[in-house]
Amino acid sequence: MPRQQRQFSRYIADAEKLGKALREARSEAGMTQIEVAGASGVPYSTLRAIERAHVQEPSFFAVMDICWVIGLRANKLEDLFGKARASRASTGPNAGARVRVIDVEASNESP
Repeated sequence: MPRQQRQFSRYIADAEKLGKALREARSEAGMTQIEVAGASGVPYSTLRAIERAHVQEPSFFAVMDICWVIGLRANKLEDLFGKARASRASTGPNAGARVRVIDVEASNESP
């Protein structure tokens, strides 16, 4: 039986950007997928699938756990996806809605 092709999703381009960003940050941190999976609590198979864009709508919490371990902060993700989200928000059913990404580490620092 032939391997099933991935179904089209409007999020495939975002999934590819996210996977690339996570892979590059993990590499810069000098960590393997197994090390990140163990430290984050995200299963190795899930991390691998996210990095390869096989999960087009990954769990927010899984992504945040991975980011925390590899040192990829939310503001970097906002830089990657902010413009795409802004253009969707201006045309979708929630037009005008705003999404704000908070860097948890920065928000917990005292002034």
